[in-house]
Amino acid sequence: MMFRCLLLACALPAFADTQFQVRRASPLSVVAGKGQCDIRLVVTGEADVSLRGDHITARTIAGPDVQDDGSECSAPLPVSPVRGFHFEAKGRRNDVRLLEEPGGSNAFAALLRIRNTSPGVGHYRFLISWDDTGFDRRPPNLASPDAPPTGPGFSWKNTTSFKGDGRGRVSSGGTSEIQLRQAAVDVDQSGKVAVSLRAEGRKLPITFSGQLLANENGRLKIDAMTQDRRLRGPMWVTIGPKQRLESIALEATDGQERLTLSWQRR
Repeated sequence: MMFRCLLLACALPAFADTQFQVRRASPLSVVAGKGQCDIRLVVTGEADVSLRGDHITARTIAGPDVQDDGSECSAPLPVSPVRGFHFEAKGRRNDVRLLEEPGGSNAFAALLRIRNTSPGVGHYRFLISWDDTGFDRRPPNLASPDAPPTGPGFSWKNTTSFKGDGRGRVSSGGTSEIQLRQAAVDVDQSGKVAVSLRAEGRKLPITFSGQLLANENGRLKIDAMTQDRRLRGPMWVTIGPKQRLESIALEATDGQERLTLSWQRR
């Protein structure tokens, strides 16, 4: 009997799980109001893949273990009801398809199956995106559809706004510098701050949120953070005569990656 059981065990497929955490994308690549995971995998055979938060679990059904090929997430997939979920296969050798969208029945994981039926290694890339509901938005009558998100608790009632055209740059990690043009700083009655800067070659603005700490004769000190709330640091905003926005400077970090921003009015 035991011999028969051993034979049966040998006849069953050997499933193996590969798990890894998806690295965080540069804050400069974050799209306002959207969360996105750009998943890139190497598959030689067949595998079931799940994305929960920013962790990938790949169960190999046939062939060698699945390997990461440079996956990135702008933010973890929410472990709560997801709005605006979208799946798109960007690069595939054979078949990759979505089995289940994230929901309560699967602990809010996106479940997929990849079948590489051709001989050899297959490279697979797919995008998972969703509406980022972690930030409040301006009411429709106060902003365009691409208005920047703000931090929790920000109110557009009784807000003081400072705007200006200028020149500046922002860089993060090993990414190339992005040139900045128009800038806007909005401060509500409670001291919550929303900062938006238009950049060359980008449709959507680069945004920050924060809390006003001090006003030193028109020089505002702000505890600021990037849109994904990962990098944080002091931001200095200078307000000139007639409420003109004169300059913005920021050094933000998470202890490893560093973002530097400087902007001056023309």
